[in-house]
Amino acid sequence: MNALTLIQEEISDLKALIEKLPEWMLQSPAGAAYTQRLVALQAEAADADLCSTASVLNVPLMDLFVVGFPKHGAAPARFVGEFLQAIQAMIASLGQSATGKPTTRGLIPNDVVEQTSLDVLAFAPGSFVSRLSLTGAAQQVLPGESLAMRAAEGFGDLISVGAERVPLLAAIHRWRGRVPQSYARVLALLDSWNVDLSAKLARPGSATVRRYSITAGIARSALPILTNADKSSVEEESFTVRARLNAANRRTGAFEAELADGTIFSGRAASPEAFESVVIGGVYEINVTATIVKDALTELMTEQLTLDALRPIVSPSTVPPPS
Repeated sequence: MNALTLIQEEISDLKALIEKLPEWMLQSPAGAAYTQRLVALQAEAADADLCSTASVLNVPLMDLFVVGFPKHGAAPARFVGEFLQAIQAMIASLGQSATGKPTTRGLIPNDVVEQTSLDVLAFAPGSFVSRLSLTGAAQQVLPGESLAMRAAEGFGDLISVGAERVPLLAAIHRWRGRVPQSYARVLALLDSWNVDLSAKLARPGSATVRRYSITAGIARSALPILTNADKSSVEEESFTVRARLNAANRRTGAFEAELADGTIFSGRAASPEAFESVVIGGVYEINVTATIVKDALTELMTEQLTLDALRPIVSPSTVPPPS
């Protein structure tokens, strides 16, 4: 007798017991304990059924629960269509990123689309419950792991991060490609319909179910972070300095110069032709543009120097030919 059958028998027995209890006992702590046990058993049965079905079909399965619609037990058809399309796009974008070749535009390669395609196996009673089959399970990317399964677990990991800025940006940073846009599309649906999402994921041959959840409020808070995930701030400042040219390469445009106080700075010329007639060791007035980039993920700032032009003041020697 399998685990699901045992759980179902206990549920049946407990229901029969509860039905026979008088009202006063149902309202007592003992009655509440029976009811709580029934709810827990029903949850166990749902997990066992998910694992059993995944093993029978030999494919990973994912149950998605969306709750919060005004009409309990019913979901607007427009939401259902948009939601399933958004989930499919999410899994496909995660799958493409998992191949190590993420892109931000254009079509996702057909082999990735085929490996990450989802089938809807069933809808269940509730605000909106759907069981999805990860049909790309036969294509392995790691031992025992399909591209579709890796994508589904990646989706669960993103949900679990919630709206904590640094962990969410770190997760998005790992996936790259079109994942931020795809995930934002899912969160925007939860936000606009004001509904919560939870998911359960089961592998074939396993009795363990992974759970993930995110509320409409957390989705709302996470959206601005995703919107700005790839938007590093950039500032530019131009200035002129007097410095000795320590090195210059006509081929690459790279240069190094030294200020009177010994400070050394380096960068690249806007055009390698800027070094056409310069001499190493010469003192020049150098027009430089500093580009300061603040990374959206780490908040670290980096400075890139571009030499725009230079005018000689003292010129002791000639530039050697490029190596």
